[in-house]
Amino acid sequence: MSEEKQQTTPPSAGDIKTATEKLQRARVQLVMREPFFGALLMQMPMQMDSGVKDMITNGQSIRFNPTYAANLPDPEILTLLAHCVLHPALGHIFRRGHRDAKTFNKAGDYAVNNFLDTY
Repeated sequence: MSEEKQQTTPPSAGDIKTATEKLQRARVQLVMREPFFGALLMQMPMQMDSGVKDMITNGQSIRFNPTYAANLPDPEILTLLAHCVLHPALGHIFRRGHRDAKTFNKAGDYAVNNFLDTY
């Protein structure tokens, strides 16, 4: 997940509505299909943030760009939510210590994506 802020135009009302609906559907699907990950996801508030590139987590909440989310297919949103949940579930948020943040995040993304590919 990208931590970078980006300069963007404000999202349209249509993008906000579409993103909100897609994310809500994906949250319900994750709870139904994968109750463990769904339960973790339900503890993480979702926050709209047009300044982020895609979707990011700090381990406690998930921030998403509504224009990005509105234009993703539903299965990709489901995967992104599972990805965001896995970072804290695997302890990535708490184990970085003094390591380089970008390198550690890339390593965490690799581990999470590998888990999702084999799951």
